[in-house]
Amino acid sequence: MHQGSDVIPRAAATRTVAIIWWLFTLIIFSSYTAQLAAFLTAERMSSPLESAADLVNQQKIKFGTLKNGSTMAFFRDSQIPIYERMWSIMESQSPTVFV
Repeated sequence: MHQGSDVIPRAAATRTVAIIWWLFTLIIFSSYTAQLAAFLTAERMSSPLESAADLVNQQKIKFGTLKNGSTMAFFRDSQIPIYERMWSIMESQSPTVFV
């Protein structure tokens, strides 16, 4: 049983194109296989913070704003309870969390 093609490249240019094509195919296939293996074996990192409430209820990560910026004004003037709590935490931090 004979598989493949009966046409064999004989000219140097044709052989060069064939070699480049097979090298390109090999590199693409290897890259795909490596990425697939990395994707399937990598551990998914879970984020401990998913909301502003999560940020307020933890002590490990400090948070702040730019001094005299619009974000600082937003937290300072906010009427929303979670943002009011965030503002009080930012104000009470020592050293200051305002940059």
